[in-house]
Amino acid sequence: MGIFLSDARHALRLLYTRPGFAVVAILTLALGIGATTAIFTVVYAVLLSPLPFRDAERLVSVRITGRDAAIYPLPDTDFLAWRAQNRTADAVAVFDEASTTLTGDGAPERIPSSEVTDRFFDVLGARPLLGRVFQEGDDKPGAPKTVVLSHNLWMRRYHDDPAIVGRTLLLSAEPHTVVGVMPSGFAFPPGNKELWRILTTNEPRRRGPFYMRGIARLKPGVAIAELRANLRSCTSSLVRSDSCC
Repeated sequence: MGIFLSDARHALRLLYTRPGFAVVAILTLALGIGATTAIFTVVYAVLLSPLPFRDAERLVSVRITGRDAAIYPLPDTDFLAWRAQNRTADAVAVFDEASTTLTGDGAPERIPSSEVTDRFFDVLGARPLLGRVFQEGDDKPGAPKTVVLSHNLWMRRYHDDPAIVGRTLLLSAEPHTVVGVMPSGFAFPPGNKELWRILTTNEPRRRGPFYMRGIARLKPGVAIAELRANLRSCTSSLVRSDSCC
C-alpha cells in the first residue's frame, strides 16, 4: 500500500504543477495466477501532451495486485516470460528508478536515473535528439553497458557537445558508453531523471523480488481481453513452479 500511496501523491503533484497532463483511462485486469493469488494490474497510459508519446492510448502500465489489494511492481521472472511469449504488444519493457554516481569531467555527482530494458524507448515511441536509444539485445547478459542522457544533463555538464555520443562515462565506477541524448521535455518516469541506464536481464532462478514496473505498447486493434489472456498464459507455468518451491 505504501507504493500505491507514494505513486498517488506523485501523480497529484504532477497534475498540480503541470496541468496539461490528463488522465485518459484506468483499467484493472483481474488475472488470478494460482497459489500466489496475485493479479496483474494494467493501467492505460495516462499522460497526454506535453509528453512526447505517440498514440498514447495504446500504452499500458503493468503491475501486480496482491491478496491485500496492494499494488506491487513485477518480478523479473514474470517480465521475461511475458516478453518471450508476447503476442499482443508491439514492444514491452520494464524500468526501475534508481540513482548513480557520475565521476569524471568535473566533481563527482549523484544523479537521479532509471534502469530500463532494451525496448523502453520503443514502448514510449520516443526518439533521441542525438545518437540512438537502446536497441533490442542491449540488455542481454554480456552486452556492453550503455547509457542515454537527458537533455538537461547534456547541457549542464557537457555544454551541449554533440561529441558526447560514443564517449565513456563512469557510473558508480562502471564504464558506460553514451549512445544517445533525449530531447528537451522528455521525462519518463515522471521526475527529474538525468539519465537512463540499460538494465541487464539475467535469467532468475525463481519468482521475485518484486521491484520492476512494466510498460507496453499494444498492437493496433488489440483488445484488453487479448492482453489478459496473453498475460495469464505467460504466468501459468511460473505459478506452478513457484508453488512447488
